[in-house]
Amino acid sequence: MKDYKKLIWALPVITAMTGCTDFIDNTDYTVDKPENIAQYEYLNSYGTLKSYIDRGAHSGFLLGTGVSADDYLKRTGVFLLTNSNFDQVTTGNAMKYASIVNDKGEMDFGKVRDFVSAATEAGLEVYGHTLCWHEQQTVKWLNSLIKDKELEIDPNEKLEVVDYELDYSTVPEYNLWNQHPEGTNIWVNTDEGCLQVDNPASVGFWEVQYFTFDNVSLTKGETYQMLDNKGFDLWADGYDESVGLSDEDGTYPFAGYRQILNEIYSRVLTDKCSSVLDIGFGTGTLTNRLYDQGCSRGREDRT
Repeated sequence: MKDYKKLIWALPVITAMTGCTDFIDNTDYTVDKPENIAQYEYLNSYGTLKSYIDRGAHSGFLLGTGVSADDYLKRTGVFLLTNSNFDQVTTGNAMKYASIVNDKGEMDFGKVRDFVSAATEAGLEVYGHTLCWHEQQTVKWLNSLIKDKELEIDPNEKLEVVDYELDYSTVPEYNLWNQHPEGTNIWVNTDEGCLQVDNPASVGFWEVQYFTFDNVSLTKGETYQMLDNKGFDLWADGYDESVGLSDEDGTYPFAGYRQILNEIYSRVLTDKCSSVLDIGFGTGTLTNRLYDQGCSRGREDRT
């Protein structure tokens, strides 16, 4: 009986407590938009990427992109951006061999089917990926297929592959740029008439890259040194003269240099810019001219 009395006594207290709750009017409650969102609102004035394609002039042009199948299938940001901006899509890895075939040789196209279905339902065309590639192979499974077979070739034998042939002994002008692992040597073998790459050890092909270009005047018997990140110090004294000669002759690499410099100079003064950041200012030709016009300057140059 005592318990019932306590319960009956507590009910009015609870009612009183709930009855004293204040009502807060939050209809006029506002917060400022985060700055990191507000600063990108100007992008809303642009159309989707594919809307800028002139379909009348390029009716067969398809704008495509590559995405992660997992991200796309979440049907969130990546899904929405891809569908609204592009005509065609391919998946980064989901269609590659190692993503489909496991170490037992079993094939699973489930994710690929889901990806293709989702993309086509959204109105996109799907561009397939590589069926056979030098990377991302299921090595364990493939090796099991040949473990009892006698190989007709020596897997350790070096194989020379010719990608492109050019007789450098017949090229009067050339230059080289190289950035490679320590010990690698890239040079012109005039006896063989070729560009030769010597590696002290096996390296990934992406670690040894090079290109050549013509129209760089060389004088027979002269010695030339390729510039490293400190090499500009050697060139600095004669740099402006080299620029002037190249510009006057209309030759690589400074053809049109003065015209571009004057155009930048005119635009800065026309727009009445009081502060200028000159990235790659070299010997200071442009930045000094702007300083003389009263512009405050910031300068940055890796050399």
